[in-house]
Amino acid sequence: MHRNDRQRNRRTGILAALAGVVLCAGMALLPRLAGAGEQAPGLVVIGATAKSSTEIIRQALAAGYTVTGVARRPEDVALGDPHLKVLKGDVYDLASLEAAMTGTEIVVSMVGPRVDPTDTAETPATFDLFTAGTANIITAMKKTRVTSASWWRVPWALRTSSRW
Repeated sequence: MHRNDRQRNRRTGILAALAGVVLCAGMALLPRLAGAGEQAPGLVVIGATAKSSTEIIRQALAAGYTVTGVARRPEDVALGDPHLKVLKGDVYDLASLEAAMTGTEIVVSMVGPRVDPTDTAETPATFDLFTAGTANIITAMKKTRVTSASWWRVPWALRTSSRW
C-alpha cells in the first residue's frame, strides 16, 4: 500500500472515530431514538462541509436521525439522503441558526477555521469565530429551546454563556 493511501485510510479512520464520539455524546443526551410510527429526532450539524461533519452526518442518518446541515456553501455538502436537509447559514448570522434549529433536539457544532494543522497560533479571527460564533449558537439554542449540544468547547461555552 502506498504511503499516501495509508495516510488517507488513517485520516478516514480518525474522522470516523471522532464522528462516533461526537455523535455518541449528543445521543447520550436524548433518552431514546424514535420508535415505530414516531418522528425521528432532529439533529443540526453546523459546519456541515467539514470532513468530520460528513462522517457525523452519515452516522446520524444511519442511526435514524433527521439531519439539518448548516453551511456557508450548502452546495459543497455532497450527501444525498431524504432525511438530510442542507441550509445556507453562518455562525455570524443568528437568524440562519434559528431557522436551522427550529424543531430540532440536538446541535452538533463542527465550526472551526481552515488552518494549517502545523500552525498552533490562535489568530484574532479564530478567537472571534469561537467567541461570537459560539455566542450566536447558544443564543439560537435558547431561542429555539434546544437543550442538547455536542462540540469540543461545550464546557467552556456553557460556563460562560450567562455572560453573553
